[in-house]
This record gives sequence, C-alpha cells and structure tokens, in this order.
Amino acid sequence: MTLRTFFPARTTLALCSVLLLAGAGWSADKEKDQSDIAKRIDNSAKVLDEIMATPDKGIPDKIMSDAKCIAVVPSMVRIAVGFGGNHGKGVATCRTENGRWSAIAPITITGGSWGLQS
Repeated sequence: MTLRTFFPARTTLALCSVLLLAGAGWSADKEKDQSDIAKRIDNSAKVLDEIMATPDKGIPDKIMSDAKCIAVVPSMVRIAVGFGGNHGKGVATCRTENGRWSAIAPITITGGSWGLQS
C-alpha cells in the first residue's frame, strides 16, 4: 500500500465519520424541536382551558364563534430598562373555509421598544 492510496482512504473514512456524527446531531435537534412543540401545545391547551373555565374572565362565546384565528402564548418574557424586549413561544390556529379549525402551528413572538418602560 502506497502513501497515495492510504491517504485518500483515511480522508474518506474521516469524512464519513464527520457526516455520521453530524447526522446524529441533526436528528437529536429535530427530536428536541418536536418535544419543544409538544410542550408548547400542552401548555397552550392548559392555559386556554384555564381561561375558558373561569366564567367571569373567560372569552365570551360570541367572540369565540366569530374568531378567525386564535393564538395562545403561555409564557412571554419581558425585559425593560430604558430599552425593552419581549419574547414568547406558543401556538396558533385559524378557521378554514368550511368553519373548522386548521392544524395547530407553532409561533414565536419577539419585539422591542425604547423609552419610558411600563
């Protein structure tokens, strides 16, 4: 075996190892994203159930029946000291043409402000 044939084989082996490890990392990220979305859905459902279970603070039936979309963001983080920012993750659903609700979609809300913060 010459140096010429040995070096490309080592390079190919190293490249395959890197791709295999990267693929495993990407699949772990995808599983993490899936579990994050499942947590968002569960938390959003709990929040909406709690709101609707409170008769004096629940969303009126008329508003719910006329709503085109609903977005629930169970946790919104806000920071403000001269400059402000907020960030939250939740889910949203909209009515389809036949009046049924569409599939749930994960959403992220992010914003910022400056000046007097309240």
